[in-house]
Amino acid sequence: MDGAIGFVANSEVHAFAERMVPELIEWQLGQPRDLITRSAGTFDLVLSAPPINLRLPGIRGDATLGLLVEAAEKLERSGEMIVLLAESFNSSTEGRRTQEQLAELGVSIHCIVAVSEGSLATRIPLQLTVLARGEPSPKVFVARLSSQTDIGRLARAVVDRSEGATAEFGQWIDHRQYRTWEQLGAQQQLRRLLTKTPYPPQRLADVADEIRAVELRAGEDFEIRADALYLPEIRGKATLTPTSEGAKRRRYIEVTLDPRRAHAEYLAAWLETSTGKLARDSMVGGTTIPRVSARTMGDMPIVLPPIHQQVEALRVDGELRSLALQTTELRERLWRSPDEVMVVRQSLEALSAREEDADAWLERLPFPLASIAYRYIQHGPERERFSDPDASWGHRSAVSTRKGGGFYGYKLNLAVCTATGLPLAWRVTTARRHESTSVAPALGRPALSRLQARLKPRRGRARRPRRA
Repeated sequence: MDGAIGFVANSEVHAFAERMVPELIEWQLGQPRDLITRSAGTFDLVLSAPPINLRLPGIRGDATLGLLVEAAEKLERSGEMIVLLAESFNSSTEGRRTQEQLAELGVSIHCIVAVSEGSLATRIPLQLTVLARGEPSPKVFVARLSSQTDIGRLARAVVDRSEGATAEFGQWIDHRQYRTWEQLGAQQQLRRLLTKTPYPPQRLADVADEIRAVELRAGEDFEIRADALYLPEIRGKATLTPTSEGAKRRRYIEVTLDPRRAHAEYLAAWLETSTGKLARDSMVGGTTIPRVSARTMGDMPIVLPPIHQQVEALRVDGELRSLALQTTELRERLWRSPDEVMVVRQSLEALSAREEDADAWLERLPFPLASIAYRYIQHGPERERFSDPDASWGHRSAVSTRKGGGFYGYKLNLAVCTATGLPLAWRVTTARRHESTSVAPALGRPALSRLQARLKPRRGRARRPRRA
């Protein structure tokens, strides 16, 4: 059949479409899959903006991708397809599988125009995907369409496949590495920043002994490794002490570092810099819920000085934080009590002129820098072996004059009588075990049941006590 054919599943949309240039397009109402199957001819050009994650009977998974393959089967030898898809098509399991099916039909991606602002119907980042028959290319032409884009200029760049003066008007990208426009921008900005660093960038896998995905569950024990860094699977700050607080379970990427080459505390701080955030963003995958994976984190570029400079940087950072805290307190005092301006000036001058000894400086460092500084400055490099291998690392809260922080050893969980202060039950555990796990074993199930019964509020109307 000559001319163009339009397939529409909605009757109202079909009625509206028939009034649009009816002499050029023959609009057919029905399920697109049935209409494609019944169509006897082949297609020179396929244009489609299907629903995201469409579900249809007889097609497993995302029906949009299934329809894409069926339409490609009827594509002419020199035909092209322009389809509006989610950016997850580039990296998701279903998207990769669909691309393999298209490759078997001789159809591959030739051009991508990112619509990262989404559409009126969804805020999910989308892309106009241009597919065509022919030999697949290792590179794909990528551009971006936004509300500020010169559409005419962009269209010429896409048709000619000519790189523009800016990335938005087109560039050739390795097809296997392209996932999303946001990630591409982070990678390119990161490369520019890495050229200005005094140390050559290296892969995270080069300084890591192991990279794996771990899951923390509420109420369950988890052993924290001494030289490990924990990156939340979904965006968040890198930490040395992961927790499942606020959720039933939380997933992290555990990176166990070689202590001779990388300091976990330094790397965690570096990942919070502008360069470090870009490095992590360059490894984020997914569109609906951006996340990192253990499989790809090994390729994340990082910049690390020699280990002794990392330790020195942490020491200086601690001094700067301490000075910042003191100057902030002085500034608040100045504006809270302007009549004490001379006192504040004297304190500021004393702060500038004072030369603290190592012990005084260490006392003022915040955790965990204080713990790191104590180990490296007072006792040398962190030990790899301990006199008691059965103990473990844990965290304690600040009590009275004792500072909170990490410690290596054991916990004594004690139940005492409120009247006499005498111990009733106790249990010794390693530092990493949470106190809540010791309540039942220490008191025993019968005692615990009686305690819960006493604490449980009674129902019904309160009665007055009888007189004797």
